[in-house]
Amino acid sequence: MAFSKIGTTAISDDAVSLAKMATGTDGNVITYDASGNPVAIATGNDGQVLTSTGAGSPPAFETAGGGATGLITSGSWSTSSDNIDIASCFSNSDGYDAYKFILNGLSVTSDTQLWLRFKSASGNISDSDYEYAFFQRRSGDVEVTVQSTGDTKILFPPSNLWGGSGDYGYNTEITFYDPTQGGYTNISQQDSYYNSNGDAAMSYGGGLLKQSTDVTGFKMIIAAGSANTSGDVGQYFLYGWKNS
Repeated sequence: MAFSKIGTTAISDDAVSLAKMATGTDGNVITYDASGNPVAIATGNDGQVLTSTGAGSPPAFETAGGGATGLITSGSWSTSSDNIDIASCFSNSDGYDAYKFILNGLSVTSDTQLWLRFKSASGNISDSDYEYAFFQRRSGDVEVTVQSTGDTKILFPPSNLWGGSGDYGYNTEITFYDPTQGGYTNISQQDSYYNSNGDAAMSYGGGLLKQSTDVTGFKMIIAAGSANTSGDVGQYFLYGWKNS
């Protein structure tokens, strides 16, 4: 004798196995519609995520939204090297509006400063079109300013890093504002370190390249000496930032 209908009271809890379910489509997800009826969510494409579409509507597989920030590159300043050269890190196609560079714990062999030079698709930009201004406050109740126009690079910080010891790492953040937009390229910079005068020092300021150039990267150079092999070698990170 065949049964065409079985009441729910006749089915024990946890009695329906997977084998007793109707066949479906690989990747579909079972859920409920606005009326409370079971429905299958169609399989999405590779890389899509299951997303809520709000109350009264089944979820759906959709392309994940891009994050506001993203890590572009990272590394360490090579020991005994006087520079890091980060080429082709800025692009019109990456969707970023600004970039944040973070350098952590760089120690150097000599009392010195750093300088920054932009790069284009043609190579290093070394024309006398850089301008900058930086302010520094030290724990020894000293204030220092440094500025320049018509320079071939951006020089910072206002006072020397302490050289020769691995215990006095230099730490800085530099923001590049839309370097691929074809106009003047601007940066802002801030840092914290122990300087060659034996003071805790904090600096901030900015600079620009007065050229209507698509900047694609940058090079940072230790003005005298090199990275210290006996201490921190300077980890760095470059992030991209989006407005949305």
